[in-house]
Amino acid sequence: MRRTEPSLKADANRGYSLPRLPRMDFVLPEFLRSMWVSDEARLRWQPRIESISTAWREMEWLTVVEGVRPCVLCSVSTDGWSELRNRSKKQGLTVVPLMVQRSMSKGSAAANPSAMIMRAVIGRRRDAKRFARAWANLDCAEAGALLGYPECCCRFFADAMRQSADQEMLWTVAARSYTTGAESRLLRVDGHPELNIFWRYLGVKAVPHIPCNLNCADSLHLAEQFAGVGRSAGQEDAIAWTSEILRWPLEWSVLHGIAEMKTPIVKLCTNSVATRSRFTIRKSGSAYPEDGARGVDFPFQQQTAVRTSRFTDGLHIIYGTGQ
Repeated sequence: MRRTEPSLKADANRGYSLPRLPRMDFVLPEFLRSMWVSDEARLRWQPRIESISTAWREMEWLTVVEGVRPCVLCSVSTDGWSELRNRSKKQGLTVVPLMVQRSMSKGSAAANPSAMIMRAVIGRRRDAKRFARAWANLDCAEAGALLGYPECCCRFFADAMRQSADQEMLWTVAARSYTTGAESRLLRVDGHPELNIFWRYLGVKAVPHIPCNLNCADSLHLAEQFAGVGRSAGQEDAIAWTSEILRWPLEWSVLHGIAEMKTPIVKLCTNSVATRSRFTIRKSGSAYPEDGARGVDFPFQQQTAVRTSRFTDGLHIIYGTGQ
């Protein structure tokens, strides 16, 4: 029987209708593919993104150590279990296992078909035990509060999952956040960069949860707290890179079970809900990387067009257009 996480439980009396994508009756297996716009972009940003992902895992743990929130969910390999438990114990924290699952990390299955990871909660002993009970009882309100998530976001997520447990949450959040004209299958959104959740595919994020919308004030406050913990821990570079990436424009779309995200430096493809028609989200940006691709279509900055005019004396005048 499939296990349902506690955040999937909702009070039907408090629920509200949420936008959903029309679905086809098939599901693709999990996958994630990336294609960089250039070798230069890959060499610059791939190591930075990997550093951000590593720093984020440390920051999540530190938010509990620093008292920003009571608990944190984590996934740890069986080999790293003892180290995590001992390290947490030194800070007065308890690690409580919740479930064991097959490792989905890149290359792990091929190297070790029996590789497993532990899903666990870390917190002060009393808080960790409370979370474990909430997890077992599918108590969304209690679990969300212990993880430090805003109440509005816990309610939104629980209501969304109650209506359809396998819907595409990126579309649902964007549909509740659009700030410019929305068409039937195209949303144009803005919102706070810190609440940009589209880069979660690669572990780049400023909040640990899915916000109820891209302008949620409580989520923005939580992002500021996380950034403060990161800076205190010497993660200034990771915080700065995250801030820059989340300010870039991007286009996300879904069709026939495949989600595609175009950014100035990399294109990602992953599994999603299966739709008969293409649904697209365009998120505006306030920054653009120097090594980002150029083009005439969103989200790329316009290609610089260069033409020359030759005179009889052999001189050239060069005209440039574009942004």
